[in-house]
Amino acid sequence: MIVVTKMKLGDYDVPVPVGLSELLKDAWVLKDRPEANTSAGEYTRRIEMRNGRLYTILTKKEVNANAKTTKRV
Repeated sequence: MIVVTKMKLGDYDVPVPVGLSELLKDAWVLKDRPEANTSAGEYTRRIEMRNGRLYTILTKKEVNANAKTTKRV
């Protein structure tokens, strides 16, 4: 069994919710090849703390019109 003892979001430590390890216990799947999140590379991610709350800020990267784009299949 996997036990979650520590969590971090960006540079911030986040408390582990009670029961998270039990929730994840039967949720694991092993596939032949990993799935790739193809849209993740289109954004920059920044974690901010505001009034004691953590926020994830995603900003879409600008696409250079002169750059060649390659699409992997």
